[in-house]
Amino acid sequence: MKIIYFIFFLMIGNKLRAQQQNTVINDSEAGNLEDLSESSETESEDEYDMQQLMYYIDHPVNINAAEAALNEFSLLEPLQIENILKYRQLLGDFISIYELQCVPGFSVELIKKLLPYLSVADNIISIEKFIQRFHSGERVLIARPSIIPEIAKGFSSGTSPSQKYTGGRAKMLIRYKYQYRDLLQYGIVADQDAGEQFLFGKQQSGFDFYSFHLFARKIGPIKAISIGDYTVNLGQGLLHWQSQAFKKSSGVISIKRQSETLRPYHSAGEYNFLRGTGVTLKKGNLESTLFVSYRKLSANIDYNNQQQTVITSLLTSGLHRTMSEIANRNAAATVVTGGNIKWQKEIAHIGLNAVQYRYSLPLLKRDVPYNLYSIKERTWSGYSLDYSFTYRNYHVFGECSMDKNFNPAMVSGVMASLDPSIDIAILFRSINRAYQSIYGNAFTESTLPSNESGIYAGVSFRPSQEWKIDVYADQFSFPWLRYRADAPGSGAQYLVQVIWQPDKRMEVYTRFRLKQKAVNETLPLMPSQYPQDKLLKNWRTNISFQVNRNLLLRNRIEFCWFGEPEVTHPQTGFLLYTDLLYKPFGKSYSLSARFQVFETGGYETRLYAYENDVLFANSTPAYFDKGAKVYINIKTKIEIKRPVKFSVSIGLKAATTLYTDNLSVGSGQDEIDGKRKSEIKFQMFFSPG
Repeated sequence: MKIIYFIFFLMIGNKLRAQQQNTVINDSEAGNLEDLSESSETESEDEYDMQQLMYYIDHPVNINAAEAALNEFSLLEPLQIENILKYRQLLGDFISIYELQCVPGFSVELIKKLLPYLSVADNIISIEKFIQRFHSGERVLIARPSIIPEIAKGFSSGTSPSQKYTGGRAKMLIRYKYQYRDLLQYGIVADQDAGEQFLFGKQQSGFDFYSFHLFARKIGPIKAISIGDYTVNLGQGLLHWQSQAFKKSSGVISIKRQSETLRPYHSAGEYNFLRGTGVTLKKGNLESTLFVSYRKLSANIDYNNQQQTVITSLLTSGLHRTMSEIANRNAAATVVTGGNIKWQKEIAHIGLNAVQYRYSLPLLKRDVPYNLYSIKERTWSGYSLDYSFTYRNYHVFGECSMDKNFNPAMVSGVMASLDPSIDIAILFRSINRAYQSIYGNAFTESTLPSNESGIYAGVSFRPSQEWKIDVYADQFSFPWLRYRADAPGSGAQYLVQVIWQPDKRMEVYTRFRLKQKAVNETLPLMPSQYPQDKLLKNWRTNISFQVNRNLLLRNRIEFCWFGEPEVTHPQTGFLLYTDLLYKPFGKSYSLSARFQVFETGGYETRLYAYENDVLFANSTPAYFDKGAKVYINIKTKIEIKRPVKFSVSIGLKAATTLYTDNLSVGSGQDEIDGKRKSEIKFQMFFSPG
């Protein structure tokens, strides 16, 4: 039977392999980043997944490997991993990547997307010397300077000394990383934002931010050990989750948080990680993790009514440009300790988690009604139980959590394949109004898991090989007040997306999304604000056409409408762009370019669009007001053979945005006089041999 499969897959292999992507980020992944930026109202600085995908292109994931290796691959859903394991139990290891077509949950289109990152090899444990890990791996060095040519207000000579930026206008990132398979990696990141001091003033040591990590796996009973900077991911994000995780998106079945407990941290974000050490031990079916962290944090410091010093807010931007921002740098400190213990079998797991946070000063947010239940102590803690199990075509998972004051929170979901062409996902959440978590990141409407109940349902239906229909509906409610909502409320969000791929050269998708949510509004004859239901509707159509093996064209048009349900003429907006992606076959250079126009009624109708950028850089800006943007992104690779053999990948991005109706661009100290804002970004990527 396996030989028959193998012959069949060899016959169709060339057709599938021709669809490998030349870029790391495809349309669906770009859409997830757009949705993430919209929900968080900021661009993600977590580059871990993008770096891993690039690593998998040169070192594909072996689908005959252990479950832990498959769990680390972000493009596989839990139910798909379970189906791979069941297939291997029934028929033995894979002998061809194309056998995935016989595994439930794997369509031809999905296999095409996964091909660059997967391989088939014997699952043999190799015996090697431990010292080999330190000299047989790969070394890479990245240098990425960038600058905005236009002069912002903060750099102007007429700005008051207290508001003026104290550093230069250039931004700089340097990253060095060594990696030996998945067994050892270490590296350092140095980051400097525009306006920050460098080698003078408060920054005598050079860069504003440094990060170091040493991460090793599979050392006897030690499954993983981290020294330096790392992230911790527990359960489903109710208690503690620091790695990048998506919420509602066009990937309607992707509702489960999935990661190893410890991950190395080597991104430029300056807040969402731990600094210290963590270790995961494994014996048989039991696995336990312990971690400890000590970090200094940027914070606003003030006095309470008793004239005691308190932390009024933790600053997450990582910007230290003005005298006040420099004064807030390292103004507070925190110690984080915790761990988990997990029992895991082939089809189920159950885990217990605990985390404690201790700050150098008490936390005390602004005294407004929606902060009634916020943390007002120096110490905080939380505990949770998470679980998952698979029965036939159903995968059930969830987490139950409780904070220091015994406020409960719960999230529970199920993913199922009802038919080879139908997948569903359902998730229920109930989070007490007073529940608080500091690094929580669950599948919720709100940024942090608190003050929310809701139920989500998603369906992915493929009636034929050419068509795919994705639908989700999410109903949620808030039992207490929120930021910009001075009363309890409720809301809903719906999405319908249709994908049509008539052949291997063309893909069209169109989607409609509707979101209803209460937002404060000042009413006539009323002195205060009161939440009013607002509707945000988006309609997007995206067309990708592979002209030939070298040239890809991509076009998008998107409209949005915002306002009250009964308003006849709400605030509107639209965005239109054309992408050109040119990658000559067999050549070491590539080019991508975009021309884009946009016009919106204001910030409420802002639209997000992912941009091709230099390697590993994430660019998903928001567009509002009226204007046009053009960028060009050039990449090439140069091989150096003497005196030392190494390669240099060079990337250059030049972009400019012209606003037709604005007299200035930006706000605050970042405001630029005039109608134009540009950016020039250059990157050099060095790798030996």
